[in-house]
Amino acid sequence: MKLVWVTDPHLSFLKNGGDHAFGARVRREHPDLQAIVVTGDIGEYANFGDHIERFAKGANARVWFVLGNHDAYGGSVAKAQARAAGLDGLARWLPSSEPVELGTSGAWLVGDDGFYDGRYGLGVKSSVVLSDFMYIEELAGAGSALLDRIQTIADEAARRASAKIDEALARGPKRVVFATHVPPFAEAAWHEGAGSDGHWLPWMSSKVMGEMLLEKAHANPQVSFEVLCGHTHGKGEVTFGENLFVRTGDAEYRAPRVCGVVEA
Repeated sequence: MKLVWVTDPHLSFLKNGGDHAFGARVRREHPDLQAIVVTGDIGEYANFGDHIERFAKGANARVWFVLGNHDAYGGSVAKAQARAAGLDGLARWLPSSEPVELGTSGAWLVGDDGFYDGRYGLGVKSSVVLSDFMYIEELAGAGSALLDRIQTIADEAARRASAKIDEALARGPKRVVFATHVPPFAEAAWHEGAGSDGHWLPWMSSKVMGEMLLEKAHANPQVSFEVLCGHTHGKGEVTFGENLFVRTGDAEYRAPRVCGVVEA
């Protein structure tokens, strides 16, 4: 099975019809694709559902996706998740889906949005102020409670992801492909060919998600774990131990692209 991977397409930045046109271009470039996985930042709360569905129709393919932080802009994380769970067309939200079997090679796809957790880098001492802190309801006006609110979202995402991975492991896989938005390790928070610095790391990585993934990998040495993520708009790869491999996809506003292909 050929699974095409896209991250951070920001389809709302494209001109009218750009979402459908991008999907059609992905199909032309990969005519033998069987499905697509999108690792977040599709649009904003008001429009990500329409954008991902038009993209899927352009590609004429099933699209599995997780949400990014931008997909909650103008709404909330909880509202965006509820909207994503309600989509029932070609595009489906991975956290509300059963594990997806990829071909007949023993590979399964699962995923969760994830969220940065401020536990790497300088934390609240960071000088970086994200637009998220104004445009996402759970974070707007949080003041001194900001980090607690962020970590509540991130910790819940890691709990959901753990349960979803366990669902895949119950099927006796040789390989688990895990899609998420935020890099789960500091080492995977690539930007312009280098790692994120201490000011950016708190908002570019999720330590709690990484710890969960390491635990699963260590407990299941016979299974290969491959993580697909985005968020930083930088490309890089990093391996942890013998069976945990993380790929971070690159992105550019107004110029979405295919980041890679998963063959199974």
